[in-house]
Formats: sequence, structure tokens, C-alpha cells
Amino acid sequence: MSRKHLVVAITMLLVAAMVAGCAQPAPTATPRPTVAPTKAPVAQPTAVPAEPGGAFMAQLRKDGYIGPALTTENITLRMLRTSRQAYEEALYKRWNEEFMAAFPNIKIEEEVIPFGDLFQKIQVIIAGGSPPDAMIIDGPFVKSYCYFDILAPLNTHVAAEYLADYVPATFEEHTCGDMIYAFPHQQASCAIFFNRDKFVAAGLERPPETTDINAGWTWEQFMEAWKKLTVTPAGAAAPDVWGLAPSEFGAGGVGSNYYLEGMYIRGKGDPKAPKDSEEWKTYASISEDGTDVKGYLDSDLAIEGMKFYQSIFQVEKVSPTAGMPNSFPDQRAATVLGTDAWVKRIQAANASLNFGVSPIPHYSDGVPFTHGGSTTFAVTKGAKYPNEAFALLMYWHNLKNRIEFHQVTGSLPALISVFAELPYYQKLPDSLFQATLVEFAMPRPPGPGYSQYQSVSDLAIKDIGLGADVASTLHAAADELNGYLAQFKK
Repeated sequence: MSRKHLVVAITMLLVAAMVAGCAQPAPTATPRPTVAPTKAPVAQPTAVPAEPGGAFMAQLRKDGYIGPALTTENITLRMLRTSRQAYEEALYKRWNEEFMAAFPNIKIEEEVIPFGDLFQKIQVIIAGGSPPDAMIIDGPFVKSYCYFDILAPLNTHVAAEYLADYVPATFEEHTCGDMIYAFPHQQASCAIFFNRDKFVAAGLERPPETTDINAGWTWEQFMEAWKKLTVTPAGAAAPDVWGLAPSEFGAGGVGSNYYLEGMYIRGKGDPKAPKDSEEWKTYASISEDGTDVKGYLDSDLAIEGMKFYQSIFQVEKVSPTAGMPNSFPDQRAATVLGTDAWVKRIQAANASLNFGVSPIPHYSDGVPFTHGGSTTFAVTKGAKYPNEAFALLMYWHNLKNRIEFHQVTGSLPALISVFAELPYYQKLPDSLFQATLVEFAMPRPPGPGYSQYQSVSDLAIKDIGLGADVASTLHAAADELNGYLAQFKK
């Protein structure tokens, strides 16, 4: 692919960033017990380090690094990542210092930018021919960047046992062909939060608080509750309490991010149906090769799902179309759809709020559905020092550091082994998010054209939420996307 065509292709990868959760430090995990030896160990001769890094490198290999020995030359390892909360920044700083102490010849140089600038930055550095050695990306873009030959596969430097530890949705999202291209930094899954007191005041039964996702309420049940929970004072032009808070993803409001609102479409499908059926195509939302959305994005079932979505705003009017930050913790909304990060966010905004968390709703004729996916780290194909970049990311993502990361940030792990080390995932609401992620979460529609898929879908969803005809809007979006995706057909 020529540089000119690559620039054009990468330009299509620009997309609005998801709102990051303002997680607070999670409870500290209970230390694992140790067993004292019955007698003093026999002293062993000190082994001569076989490669640079000594004991640090030996542990890194136990953690899963299988690549070549690291260089002994003085080098500068370049990293591009997004800025985070202070407590997370402190982790990166310490991990880098520990790595450089083990390898004094390696200097780590980080470029830290706002998440909203990430995609433009990647466009510029790739087109300019001078990529960093490693960088953070958003999970759904793995297949896009893989297609454009921007990333280096992990399989040559990371043990298969480590890669097999990814939760299923993460494994699928990070895989291109038979290779894996990114270290999962964290994950996310959705549920519905509700104000217990408002349900009681309205004389309503409360949604179940359970890890049994199939036992959650249907969208139709929630609609009946939302109508009773929406309160408009006499003479007022709009409710002062809404049944459902508007989306707080992206810019907020209708069409703010496919991650959340795409589930209204895909939840009408069935992953167990034959692959030539409308049910399966609706669930998949794109062909297996990532080049066709006709009959997927705009199937009759997808249209039904988006008619329900539109009724929330235009018929029953139980949720505002515009963004309304903090409407749930401020008690201006009785329910909100959010990820695991919302637990800490809500507690930080209103520590006294009496809220519960219930499984993601499903249609009475559909299945529970939530998207997974979050930020991830990868080594670039043009890395000047790929071995050192893989080793650094392996250190960042070993079991010990993953446990600490999730204790500090409260975000959902992407490695199955980490859940067993964090006892709070044995109780609600954290256990619900774990079960939802492992059992039901799906990647956003895979393929090299995901960025365009999201931007076109977001606009169509926004138009529908604001009252546009559902069928013609989805058909037009599918036609537009197929015109773009045609370039990827083999």
C-alpha cells in the first residue's frame, strides 16, 4: 500500500472517544497466605545471570515473555499513551522506574496526550513514518490497525499460556487471523443502575440484583417502570425526574456512542441461530469478513430494536435527547445504563445514594447483550526496539501488576486469572459485571472498517433518537457503509 493510500486509510480511523470512568481506588485484595518452611533452606550457589536484567529478566520470562534477550546498548524506548487519573499515572511512573533500574541502558520516553487526541496523533505519526515503539489504542481498532499493517503480533514474544488467559470477548477483539496484536489493559461490560428509593416511592417492584443475567428485566418491563418514574411537575415543560438518564458516553445524549446504543440493535438477534438467518445477522451486525452490513445493521429485527429505542425519546418521552451529566447521582434520573466504572463514579458523586445494579435488560424476544472492549496496548510494526517494547508491556501486564492496577483503578480485568485474586468480584455488584463480561459481552462489530462503522452508525442512531424514520435511516446507513467497506473485499 502506498504512503498516499495509507494516509487516506488511516484518516478514516478517526472516531469520537468514549468517556473514561472516574474510578476510585477499589478495596485492597486479601493477601494470599504463605507457608513457612519446616527447616532452613540449604544455601545454593548464586547463578550467573544468563542475559541482561538478571533476576528481573528471569521473572519476566516466568510472567510470559518469550522473546530474545534485550539489548545492552544505550537506547530510548518511545511510548505513546493517553493521560489518566493521578493514581494511575503513579503506577506507570513506578513501573517504568523499576524497568529502567533493571535495564540501566534503556531509557523510557513517554508522550502523554488526551484520549480525544489519540486517533489524530496515530494518523500523523504513522503517516510520517516514525511510529513510537509502543502505544495505547482502543480495542475495537485492533483489527483496523492490523489490516493496515500497523501493529506487531504478540505471539512471537508472549507465551501462549498468557494469551489464553484473555476473557473470550477480549481474545476475539484482539485477534486478527491466527495472531493476537495487543495487551488488554482493562475491560468493560454494561448493567443498569437504579435508585432503590425512587422505585419504592413510586410503588414499584425493584429490579433483581443478581449475577444471573437471564433473570434480569426485559426492556419492555423497564419501559413500564420508566413511565411511572418520570415526574413532570404541574405546568412544567419537562420532567424534573426522568425514568432513564441520557447516555453519558461520548458527547452524551442520543447517538453519543455505538458502544452503548448498538445493543438496542444487536439485542434483537440470536447468536445460536443459523448463520444465514436474520436472527444471527442481527446479532452479528456485520458479515464475518467485515465487508457487508446489508441485512445485518438494517434487518427487520434491527429496525424493530431501533423503534423501541426511538420510543424512549419520542413516544413515551422517559429520557431526554440531550446529555445531562451526573443526572443519576444527582437524582434527576431513576435509572442509568453504565459500565462497572459507574459504581465508583456514582459513589464519588453521591456517597449517600441508595442504588442497586441489575443485569443488562433484554427484549422479551431477544437475548441479553452488552458490548465489551476498552483501551489496550500494542507494539507498532515499525518499532525501532520491538523486543524491549514487548518486554516493557509484558512487565506492565504481568499478574502482579494487573492485580495492583485493578485494585487502584477499580476497572474490570481482561485476564481471567486476575478475577480470582480480587475477592470483591465474589460479591455484588462486581460479580455481576464479571459474569456479564465473561458470559455475554461481545466485541463491537469486527473488521478493518470499524471506525467508519461506528461514525455512520452513531449518526443514524442520533437521527432515529431525534425522530427520523427508522427503516429508511438504517437502510441508508447500511448502503453508505457497504460503499466504504467494498474496498476491503478480497
